[in-house]
Amino acid sequence: MSMTRKVKIEYYRIAYRLDGDPPNRPDRLFDLERWINSAIGINLQNRTFGYNQDQARLDRAVFIGDYGLWFLNFLRLRGNIVPSSATLTTEAEPLTLGDDEYIGEDVVGLYDADNYVLILQRNRFSIGPSGIESYLNTLWHQDPASQGEIIYLRPIRGLNALDRARHMETYRKLSIRFADIQNRHFIQNEASPLGRLIDAFSCYNAVNAEITVTVGRTRESLHPETVYDTLDELGQNRDHLTKVELAAVGIDDTRVETIDLLEDKLNDIASFRLEDREVLTNSRIADKMSDLYRNRRYEILDLVVRERRNE
Repeated sequence: MSMTRKVKIEYYRIAYRLDGDPPNRPDRLFDLERWINSAIGINLQNRTFGYNQDQARLDRAVFIGDYGLWFLNFLRLRGNIVPSSATLTTEAEPLTLGDDEYIGEDVVGLYDADNYVLILQRNRFSIGPSGIESYLNTLWHQDPASQGEIIYLRPIRGLNALDRARHMETYRKLSIRFADIQNRHFIQNEASPLGRLIDAFSCYNAVNAEITVTVGRTRESLHPETVYDTLDELGQNRDHLTKVELAAVGIDDTRVETIDLLEDKLNDIASFRLEDREVLTNSRIADKMSDLYRNRRYEILDLVVRERRNE
């Protein structure tokens, strides 16, 4: 029996900021090869760090000439919620792990050192992008000379969601969830009320906050000019937001459409045909990721250039 497994692939550029950078200072591009060369000089045990209630590490890093890319294998070492094994004729028994044994959950990454682009597999059982970002910083900051550099994975965005939102006719509801508002570098637009709202949140000593504004039953639309100004402000502060949804109606349309303004991250879906009990290997995933990137490389680099111009 065969099945199809789908894997989501996302694209990021690697950036960093220095402690003390003003909010309007554009990101600097981070050369991840520096990080890789540092990491591979550290043994596996010493480059393993805590991740939630488990462990995480860079398991393998090698430059693959056929791709012209670095192959990176990040691993979540899971010691909790250990699965069981069974046969058709025996009852299930928990797998027994030794003191130094774990269940390994992989994430494959490919890095284009010429263009500072990281292609990343999504695996809900392993380390997510925010976890990999945290891991990069934890290892990097072991060197005191690097502690002022904060590494970020900046999603490469498509062109659709914000443009579509700006061209709607009426706006019914706007929901925004902010993250890490105590440690933000939020770029404020004087014409938008968001910055003032965030300042007000600080009175609560809150870390996260969510707001929803809606027309209710008495009005056709939120104030359009304020929505436009807010969209511009949100576009400059994507990395401080975990949710932005706009319910709106287009021109010559009666249907309310909900636009997720954070889901314009560039991504691909890779499909793999697997036979029963066949393992989807990291090398097979990497081959597919390399093909997808090669086919979209010029589009991706054009989007990166556009984003850099808008910073």
